[in-house]
Amino acid sequence: MGIFAEDDRHKFSLTPLATTLQTNTPGSLRYLAIAILGQDHYLGWGNLLHGVKTGEIAFDHIAGMNLWEYYAQNPEDSQPFNRAMTNFTAIAVDAIISSYDFSGFHTIIDIGGGQGTLLSGILKTNPHLQGMLFDLATVTKEAKLNLQIEGISDRTKVISGNFFESIPQGGDAYLLKHIIHDWDEEQALTILKNCHQAMTEQGKLLIFETVIPPSNEPSFSKLMDINMLVMTGGQERTAEEYQTLLATAGFQLTQIVSTASPLSIIEAIKV
Repeated sequence: MGIFAEDDRHKFSLTPLATTLQTNTPGSLRYLAIAILGQDHYLGWGNLLHGVKTGEIAFDHIAGMNLWEYYAQNPEDSQPFNRAMTNFTAIAVDAIISSYDFSGFHTIIDIGGGQGTLLSGILKTNPHLQGMLFDLATVTKEAKLNLQIEGISDRTKVISGNFFESIPQGGDAYLLKHIIHDWDEEQALTILKNCHQAMTEQGKLLIFETVIPPSNEPSFSKLMDINMLVMTGGQERTAEEYQTLLATAGFQLTQIVSTASPLSIIEAIKV
């Protein structure tokens, strides 16, 4: 696999690729590997055939509960997943910041913002911006600590809540990174409509997801699409599917910006 190298004396050493599996290195994928190859993901992927045959969520079928309920009951499995999302975001942040101009905003609200990695990157690059992180109460305690460590706690508010119920008002940019793909059409529309209700008329919605290309070539987005099938019942989407979804929620898709990471930036405004 290219992780280790053996020399003429039969001694083994780490290759540069192995650096990505170490903990405190830039671009670390350690916890992503642990999470995706862990017991929780095998419950879904080991039941892939059922998901393909029926369209049902493979994980729910075998575990008897959804993924988020499972993580609540099995916190030892949720920790690698949470850290994996932080690792993945850290890799994407520089690509996102270099691909999109956030300087015209005043207050950015990160919906389901996790540990605040994306929000921190944007605010540190744009010192005039204010930020708000919105997530479940089980997440926001650690997020507050991370924002303090990043030195931006004086410019951020951390609010606990459920994006299926309501979303904080007061922002002119609303971020959804790796949120919409977790849910089916009805649930995704609930989140988007709540964003629509919270946003000002001049506000912008920024969705950060992989976008499935129209060609029949291999794509990371297609692998992620299968992962959503077996794990959450969500899906990755094509540009046309995002356009339709956003229009149903009262938005107009204005542009899709590719980045150097697997994520694209899907920009929309209220109509």
